[in-house]
Amino acid sequence: GGNTAGPSASNVVDVYDIFDGWKPNIYLSEARAFLAAVSIGAKALFAGGYSSKVDIYDTSTSLWSSAAMSQVRAYLTAMAAGTKVYFAGGNDVSSAVDVYDSGTNTWSVLTLSLSRSYLASTSYPDQPVYFVGGSTSFGMYTSVIDVVTPDCTSSSCEYCVNRLGCGYCSSTSGCFSGSANGPSNGQPPCSGSSSWSLSSCSGESLYCRSVA
Repeated sequence: GGNTAGPSASNVVDVYDIFDGWKPNIYLSEARAFLAAVSIGAKALFAGGYSSKVDIYDTSTSLWSSAAMSQVRAYLTAMAAGTKVYFAGGNDVSSAVDVYDSGTNTWSVLTLSLSRSYLASTSYPDQPVYFVGGSTSFGMYTSVIDVVTPDCTSSSCEYCVNRLGCGYCSSTSGCFSGSANGPSNGQPPCSGSSSWSLSSCSGESLYCRSVA
């Protein structure tokens, strides 16, 4: 992908194998510019580029598959954490985050606390994903940071109950997603003074807790 000289997009993928060198004749399903690329496990994902299309290359099988994000994106940010990949932002103001779960091969959508474009994301192993800054409208910028837990199985409960974290505290040593248990069954908030509420997160009814 990418923008070649002039107002044109490209569908070419340059692949370098450390054992065999460069591999020729590998292409995306459509030509795109200003897309994002990210890897998780044995898969490489190429998303957006004035498109909602996501091309997924499985290096273990050398096969391609495709999926679609909830909206068209360009200049987006992509971040892998845990078993999930997060696609956010782009050239249009939006609060939607498209989430791909490589473990279940499923997609879902999270909602940021503030709609914005051209934001950044970062993480490191076994830690939350941070969505930072961005533009809320032309010439208007924000310093807001949203924190999303990649997997509600962290050994540290605080990662399961951050601003966009969903889950319930099953014990003092772990948090797990789902609605089968939670405050109504006597499970306490993991920490802090914010109250629990039953809300809709990622399309599922989960016990969620907002932290200022």
